[in-house]
Amino acid sequence: MYLLFPGLSTADRSPGLQMLLTLLPTDKPPALSVAGTLIHEILFYALYSLIFVSRRLLWVLLAAWAGLISYHAVDGQPLQSALRYVLSPLNLCFLLGVVV
Repeated sequence: MYLLFPGLSTADRSPGLQMLLTLLPTDKPPALSVAGTLIHEILFYALYSLIFVSRRLLWVLLAAWAGLISYHAVDGQPLQSALRYVLSPLNLCFLLGVVV
């Protein structure tokens, strides 16, 4: 609907088709601003599905992901690509939920 009626939103956006159809992170903003949190959930559940493959591999990758997020938060360099979703500090909330 957003592509047919771009005037539905007052924001100046030109969302990518991949983002609209899959919620996979891209370098373009989502069509709806609330879709940004859904991207974090998609990333988390994609990684969490590894529990069916190997729990050890899941914990290693979750620890590595938390380490990369922490390093990026301390480094402070802005990311202009899809990595801004993968390395967002918001993902630490999901990771803390796994630990709990």
